[in-house]
Amino acid sequence: MLRIDFKLYNKEIESQYITECGLMLLSLIEGDLKIYNNETLFFDEPYVNLLELSVQLYRWIHNNIKNNFVYDCMDNEEPILIFTKTNNKYWLIDSIWKKGDTFSIENRMLYNKIKNYIKTLDKQLKRQYGIKTLDLIKKNIH
Repeated sequence: MLRIDFKLYNKEIESQYITECGLMLLSLIEGDLKIYNNETLFFDEPYVNLLELSVQLYRWIHNNIKNNFVYDCMDNEEPILIFTKTNNKYWLIDSIWKKGDTFSIENRMLYNKIKNYIKTLDKQLKRQYGIKTLDLIKKNIH
């Protein structure tokens, strides 16, 4: 079973960046990101742009989950996370920084885990900064 864990860094961000909800804010909201396949660690990286990932995942699940997902991080030249559709029911999860083997996950489970990641991140963002993923979506960022 897929598990997405993260630790949002608690850092001071200037209020102008929060108010603007722009590209700079995407680069400032960072944390540790871990992805597990069952109990096996698949992905483990510090300083991931968690809000940027959330925005891209939100757009993907709300626009067209039929296409592959490619996380194009502003801090890296290559995509760091890719979901490739293998058939009508499964996705292959891969990363250039993977710690374990690529793995498959069922559509509904992937969708639910992504929604849970966004919801959990948004709770912490709201508490720390008074913002959420949808605030950047509305500004048509990234």
